[in-house]
Amino acid sequence: MSGSLNGAQVSVRAVSSDPRGVSVYARALETEVGVPLSFDIQEAKLTGIEHLLGALASDLLGGFRRLAHRRRISIDELEAVLKAEVSDTLAYLGVVGEGGTPRITKILAKVYAGTGAPESDVRAVWNEALALAPIVNTLRAASELDMEFIVTS
Repeated sequence: MSGSLNGAQVSVRAVSSDPRGVSVYARALETEVGVPLSFDIQEAKLTGIEHLLGALASDLLGGFRRLAHRRRISIDELEAVLKAEVSDTLAYLGVVGEGGTPRITKILAKVYAGTGAPESDVRAVWNEALALAPIVNTLRAASELDMEFIVTS
């Protein structure tokens, strides 16, 4: 880790006592994360990939809303729908004869912002939020990000 004054460290502690999940502790908080990937609609916990998408949604929506508030732009509604495309899932599942490296190859995000503000102002805030989004900027280096931003009045 960098010793720069312009850097920060974020840490968590994780414990696994069950093959179906991990307990994650950060600051004075705890959350449960399920298996990395599941196709079972009855899976009891959010998977690791679903948590990753949730973290990305937090980066997109939270960062945008924070900047909009600073710019005094009122946002009435804000919502995102995210999807991840995962390659080589049969290898992950252990199917005999299947190979490859399971990984997220593409993330699609549609963000809807309802506001009465001028669309050009809202889009300027969106672009600034993307430039400052640490999770977005990290994932851009690892996967294809396809983000659509829709402004409604």
